[in-house]
Amino acid sequence: MRIVDRPNGEIKKVACFQCGNDVVSKWHKKSKVWRSRGCLICYRKDRIDIYKRQFLLDLKKQKNVDGKWRVSKSENSKLRVAKTLTYAIKELGDSTARRVLREACLEYWEVTIGRWARSLQS
Repeated sequence: MRIVDRPNGEIKKVACFQCGNDVVSKWHKKSKVWRSRGCLICYRKDRIDIYKRQFLLDLKKQKNVDGKWRVSKSENSKLRVAKTLTYAIKELGDSTARRVLREACLEYWEVTIGRWARSLQS
C-alpha cells in the first residue's frame, strides 16, 4: 500500500462526528495525517457544561481531596465563584458566562432549598 504524497497545507471539509457540523482539516506532510482544531460548536457546549459543573462545586464549597469530593469549611465560596466567573467570561463571553452562572445558581437553589420547602408543605 502506497501513501499518497499530498501538498503540505491541503485543506478539506469533513463532518463533525458528534453534531454533523463542517470542520476544516489540514494535511500535514511531515506526519502524514489530517489535523483539525475540532468542532467549535461541540467545544463551546462542552465548555459551558464544564463551567456549570464548576460553579455548582464552588457554590457547594466542594474540593477534591484524594479522589473524593469533600466540603471545605475554610474556603469562601464567593471568592471561588468570582474566580470561576472571571475565567468563564474570558472564554465564553460576558452574557453566556452570566447565563451559565444563573443556571447553576437555580440548580443549586433547587437542590438545597427546594427540597426543604417542599418537605415543609406536606
